[in-house]
Amino acid sequence: MKVCYAVGGRDLKVIPATDRKHLRQIYTKFQSYGYVRKLSERKPASSQKQYISDPWASSLTPELQQELEALPCSV
Repeated sequence: MKVCYAVGGRDLKVIPATDRKHLRQIYTKFQSYGYVRKLSERKPASSQKQYISDPWASSLTPELQQELEALPCSV
C-alpha cells in the first residue's frame, strides 16, 4: 500500500494523497492555513490557578491570600 495520508484541522480530517505531487499540494495548502513543520513550545495557560505553597506559614490574611491566588501568572 503506497498511500500517504494528511491529517489536520479541528476535526482531524484524513486526506488520502494519490501521489507525491498531491501530498505536496496538501502540504502547501496546510502552510497557507498557518500550519508549521515544528510544534511551538507550550506556554502555560494564564488561567491556571496559582497556590501558595504553605498558606499557614504566610503572614498574609486569608482574604489577601485569595486575591494573590486569583492574580494571573506572569512568567
